Amino acid sequence: MLVNGLTMSTDGTNKTFYYEDGVPVFDKLDEIKQGQDAAKERENDYKGAQLDLDRSMVRFTGLLVLVTAVTGGISAWQATISRDSANAARDSAVAAARAAKIAGDTLEEIKKGGTDTHDFSRGVQSTI
Repeated sequence: MLVNGLTMSTDGTNKTFYYEDGVPVFDKLDEIKQGQDAAKERENDYKGAQLDLDRSMVRFTGLLVLVTAVTGGISAWQATISRDSANAARDSAVAAARAAKIAGDTLEEIKKGGTDTHDFSRGVQSTI
């Protein structure tokens, strides 16, 4: 049914149209414009969400850098403590070796049964 540039379709909706060279052309510009507006809105929403995600990633990366720096500092501190402990253990081993030598020299002197402690005192002085 044709009424003043409007036609009634079988589903009851009105569709606007015009004639071009005698052929009716339905005007869908409003639908296209609405579709474009909706697409722009979706794109803006997506860009906003993407920016939020990017900001979160930057914050998280900064936090990782900070934690890595702190971990590096702790590792350096532990390495210093380990070095000091190793030096103390080496000094203790040297002292234990000297004590063992002195104890061995003392045992030799006791076995000799001599009253001369000259060898013993000379050995003690050489280890000091």
